[in-house]
Amino acid sequence: MYYIVLLYLIATSVGLVVGLWKLFPKAGEASWKALIPVYNFWIIQKITGKPKYWVIGTIFPGIGLLVIWGMLVNLYKSFGINGFSKHLPGLIAPFYFLPKYGFDPNVKYIPVDQMPQRPRVVWREWAEAALFAVIVATIAKGYTFEPYKIPSSSMEETMLVGDYLFVSKFHYGLRLPNTPFTIPFTHNKWADLPLPGMPLSRTYLERPHIPYTRFPAISKPKNGDIMVFNFPESDTIINTPELFAQSYYNYIRGSADMLYRHAADRSKPYAFYENMIRKDIHSNPAKYPLETRPVDKRENFVKRCVGIPGDKLEIKNGVLFINDAPEKENSKRQFHYILTVNSEFNRKNLLNMGVTSEDQDNEFNTESKRLGKNSRQLTLTPAQAEKLKTFSNVLSIEQVIYEKDSTKHTIFPHDGRGWSIDNFGPIVVPKRGETVQLTAENLPVYKRIIDTYEGNSLELKNGQIIINGAPATSYTFKMDYYWLMGDNRHNSLDSRYWGFVPEDHVVGKASMIFFSSGEDGIRWNRIFTFL
Repeated sequence: MYYIVLLYLIATSVGLVVGLWKLFPKAGEASWKALIPVYNFWIIQKITGKPKYWVIGTIFPGIGLLVIWGMLVNLYKSFGINGFSKHLPGLIAPFYFLPKYGFDPNVKYIPVDQMPQRPRVVWREWAEAALFAVIVATIAKGYTFEPYKIPSSSMEETMLVGDYLFVSKFHYGLRLPNTPFTIPFTHNKWADLPLPGMPLSRTYLERPHIPYTRFPAISKPKNGDIMVFNFPESDTIINTPELFAQSYYNYIRGSADMLYRHAADRSKPYAFYENMIRKDIHSNPAKYPLETRPVDKRENFVKRCVGIPGDKLEIKNGVLFINDAPEKENSKRQFHYILTVNSEFNRKNLLNMGVTSEDQDNEFNTESKRLGKNSRQLTLTPAQAEKLKTFSNVLSIEQVIYEKDSTKHTIFPHDGRGWSIDNFGPIVVPKRGETVQLTAENLPVYKRIIDTYEGNSLELKNGQIIINGAPATSYTFKMDYYWLMGDNRHNSLDSRYWGFVPEDHVVGKASMIFFSSGEDGIRWNRIFTFL
């Protein structure tokens, strides 16, 4: 399929030049102008009397095809070729019809002022207006600011479920799409459209594929920036309504970890359960339909950038240290707290404090209430925790600290070294051009970078590391990497679970909340809030 598309594009490019070489002189323009890319589109607009700013649209991958089709229809009309039955073949096979009309002596140019007036048709005017709106919106979404809805509480209190924000795509340098041919207003599936019953099938073509290309940045990502990025581990997903946002790898780890930790017989290693889950997935394709996705079509996530290339990170009892210093204070960070109470909370009072329903409702509280216990778990900021200490029904309150646990394998780098979300590291964020000495101890940390993100073959044979078929004791990174964490530290699927974010996965910087709606309706105080 790829070679068919490539052959079609080459034939179209050649046919366009040959056709315009013969058509331009008929309109009083020099043939050589057909040889200059983009400028030849300018001449088309000139001889057809159409707006020249359309040419700007031709440079954008994907959407530029719609603009070029519009130009070709107008070009055909300027040479007396009218009617849907002629325009459609001319758009499908311009490599044939443009030269055909160019060499045909009977095809004459009709000056703009002599073109017959087209009768006014309301439906056609609306269709043209709609098409223009789609083109403008697609260009704006793909190359300037993209709207994004916060789907989870992982960034509370900074961003709430129901916040709609604009993501600046040019702040960190505009990244060209890897897959330019995508259905407008979708990200990667038909279900992205706000219509009932839409399937999860893909809405893009993987070929032609544009290699990672990023234009110069206004500024580089900094510690504390709120970043939108493509979820690195969703290169492979289980494409079902229940699991599509969860990566194939995360599903295997979570399922295997649960079986391992609850197994009556501990003689079997964790790898046994992981292989069992993997085998089950691959032997049941109907139940677990797997789908691979290119970088720009992986799910969009939003987190706070807490580590930039070269940073050393470590979490000690819930406190994040960056280069051996505690991270900059952020009053909106949240943690789990266990409270001992002598009566139930008034939910409305908690909501007024900013403690959302999701912060209140969890399995811990459901089970405690069922057993008649007086312990409750809430997700709170430190300030909210201090305020709750003054409540008459609160007997005690203590922040939850997740200790190290060598039986847990869901925490990066998934090798049972015992790290937890509150006691993690130290770890150094890779930097482009830097070289790291590889050992059996740190290979799990860098494995996915070497073989997946940077495209090398990697294997371990008899204790020796083999990269691209040769023994290796070190590795030099080809890209910068980042460490992302949610402000809701105990309820965030972030780098602590799946590792580093490569630079080619960075979408942009969250810039402004333009709308917000929650349990109590529209949050007017959050609209037009800059981040």
